[in-house]
This record gives sequence, C-alpha cells and structure tokens, in this order.
Amino acid sequence: VANVCEAASEASTKDYSDCTGMVTGQQCSAACPPTNRATGDATIDLVCSEDGDFVDTSSLVCTPLQSCRALPRPAQSVWRGCDGPVLAAGECDVLCDAGYAGNFTFTCPADNYEPEAPLEGPEVSCSPCSDVNVFAPAAGTPECLECPQGSFGIPEGGNHVECRQSTCDVLPEVVAPAVLGDCVVPGTQVVDRCQVSCE
Repeated sequence: VANVCEAASEASTKDYSDCTGMVTGQQCSAACPPTNRATGDATIDLVCSEDGDFVDTSSLVCTPLQSCRALPRPAQSVWRGCDGPVLAAGECDVLCDAGYAGNFTFTCPADNYEPEAPLEGPEVSCSPCSDVNVFAPAAGTPECLECPQGSFGIPEGGNHVECRQSTCDVLPEVVAPAVLGDCVVPGTQVVDRCQVSCE
C-alpha cells in the first residue's frame, strides 16, 4: 500500500518544498534555503518509505544566519539598539551622554553564521566636554561645541550640557569726579560696552 509522506517539517533548516505529495517509493530533492550556509552534500535525495516518512541519509547540514550578541554598555553612553541581539546585516548605535562627545555605529555581518558573534565597530571613547567654553547638549553630539562669545559652559566643575551668558553685575570703580552713564544698569553682558566719562 502506497503511503503519502509528509514534508519533513521537523528539519526546519532544510527546504523540502519539492517533496510535497510524495508517495511510497518516490524520490525528491531538498537543499538549504538561499540564506543558509550548506555543509556536507550540496543537495539531498529523499525516498518516501512505506512508513510514510522520508529517508534522509545525507550529510547535508543547513546553518541559518545568526544574530550578533548584545554589546556591553560602555561608560557615559546610551544604546540605540545595541542592548539586544542584532540581526545579520543589521546595525545599532552607541551615543555618548550629554556633556560628552561621540557616537559610534556597530554592525552585524551580513554573512554571520556564528552564534553569539560580536558586533563589528570602533572602540568607544566618550570625550568629556569640560573646558570652560565648550558643551554637548544632547546624547550623540559628535564633537564638543563652542559656546557663543561671552558665554561659558555649565554646570561649573563638570561636563557641560549648555552655555550661560557671562554678565557684569558689579559696577566698575571709577575715581571721582566721573559719570557712569549707562553703566548703572546691572547685568551688562561681557561683550557689551558702557560709557564712563569725566565730569
């Protein structure tokens, strides 16, 4: 009695699409899907047995594409997609925190068949924006930005995330007799000028 063999779905890494509807004694071929790496035989010939199963005695092994493992979080940085497995041919970013400069892109090779393979990318090094007149307002700022003339980075004593305008709130000491003119207004900016004249 001829039996119909079911496609060998349990061998999920192999393509058995040509083996549908085979009956006892019939043969069909199977191969690896296009995105899989084949080792051993390039293709296999299957025979539908009397038990309704395919007899597969080949050495064909199909290895599917693998994801790359998550990246350990570097100091002073945030992930954008690098905190979980990254699919083959995928990419993710590491952004340095606000107050630091740098952003870095990592990729998983398109032909990665190795489980837990590392992502490929540069060494992460976040540069602190701590000089007096530089700042980095947001995560992922490529380079420290310069504050406008007459401004300085804040918070003071740390890595700067914004700038503050310098002001002169103390009136200058002028030997009398003199007229301070428009210098009597506190809050004159350092790039402004005010008039001092003799009486």
